[in-house]
Parts: sequence; structure tokens; C-alpha cells
Amino acid sequence: LRLLLLPAGQNLVHTYPLSQSLWEAPVLLSLGCHLVMAAVALACIRRYRLISLAIAWFYVLIAPSSSIQPIDTIICEYRVYLPLAGFARLIATLICVVNLSQFVRRILVILLIAALSVTTVLRNRIWRTELRLWEDTVEKSPGMVKALNNLGVIYGSEGRPLMAEEMYLRALKISPDHVKSLINLGTLYAQQKRLDEALEVYNKLLLNDEANNQVYYNLGTIYLARQDYPAALGFYLRAEEAAYYDQG
Repeated sequence: LRLLLLPAGQNLVHTYPLSQSLWEAPVLLSLGCHLVMAAVALACIRRYRLISLAIAWFYVLIAPSSSIQPIDTIICEYRVYLPLAGFARLIATLICVVNLSQFVRRILVILLIAALSVTTVLRNRIWRTELRLWEDTVEKSPGMVKALNNLGVIYGSEGRPLMAEEMYLRALKISPDHVKSLINLGTLYAQQKRLDEALEVYNKLLLNDEANNQVYYNLGTIYLARQDYPAALGFYLRAEEAAYYDQG
């Protein structure tokens, strides 16, 4: 709701503090806002039905993705795309029913359209490339492991291994057992011929039973470089087996 009223600080993946009790101040404040919205919808149901419809539209369409159902990602902006139509209808109705002169209404509409247009242009600049998008996400959510890992993948694909390594290490500092970051870091080390470091990362994946065919293949390559042919053959066969199962 705050993003609808003030669309600033938009983010691909939001980090949001979790509350453990109904009696925490932020929870009570949010609950109060929802109750006020419900009361307004009920109060307007006879005279201003469009207001009631707009509020109901928002809550009904947001409920399947953001209500009491447990979800991994707490806030994703795309979930509000359809509910946004109800909010837009509410704003348009309020502009019409509030006692304002025609001139003031026109000024309000022009200012609203101008502000949203500028916001859209600025946000589209960030969405122009994957690199800029994930850099923006990491800037706003520096503790988000997924964002750090994804930015590392992009840096690696663009030939910037040092920056990719930094992102993976930052992700693993927050979540030491994050599988994707471990796999990507080990693969990066293997590509750079930093075999001892790659082996250390891969062994951690093996201990947690989280290796995939790429990990097994790289392990085979490492042991082949060390002229440990039986171990290399064993990992190559495991890579082939893992690839077979991955393909179904």
C-alpha cells in the first residue's frame, strides 16, 4: 500500500523485517490501516459504490498471493499488478467525488500523470539491462543472498571474475551453505585454475550432498590435472549419471 501511495524505493526483491507477534507496533499500525479501509468500503457501499468496489477489488485480488498463505518471498511488486486497477479506480473516483473545482481536478490529474510518467521512465532505465537491475537490487537489499548470487553470475558472464567472486563470498558470508553460491564460486575457481580453492568448495557441497553434474565434472577435471586418474574417472561417471537424471 505504501508503494502505491508513494512509488519510491521500488525493488526487484524486497527485504522486509518479520514480526513475531500481533502486538508489535508495526503490526498493529498495519492492521489498523486495513480495518480503516474495510470500514470505508462498508460506509461507502450505498452512496459511493465505486469506492467500495475499488477497495474490495484490491483485497480480493491480492489475497491469493499475499495474505495468510506462507510464501518464500514476502514482497514482490508484480503481485500488485492486477490489484493496482482497484487502487487506480479508487483515486479516480475520489478526484471526482471530492468537492473541487474543475480547474483543480485537472491540475491534480496532470500532476499525477506527470509524476507517474517520470517514475516509470526512471524505473525503466534500471530495467534496461540485467546488470543494472541486479546492481540496483543489491544496493537496496545488500543482505539478500539471491540478489548477490545473481549479480555474481552476471559479472562472471561479462568477464569480471573478481567482482563475481566478491558477490559469491558476500552471499556465503550471510548464508554459508547457500548451494547456488557455492556451486558458482567453485565453478569460478575451477575456470581460473585455482584448483585447491575449487576443491575446498566442492568438498563442502559433497558433504552436504548438494553437488550437481557440473560439480562432478569439474572435480573430475581437477583430479585429472593432479594425475589421480581413478578419482577423475569416478567423478566423470558421476557427472554423466547426474546429467542423465537431470534430463529426466
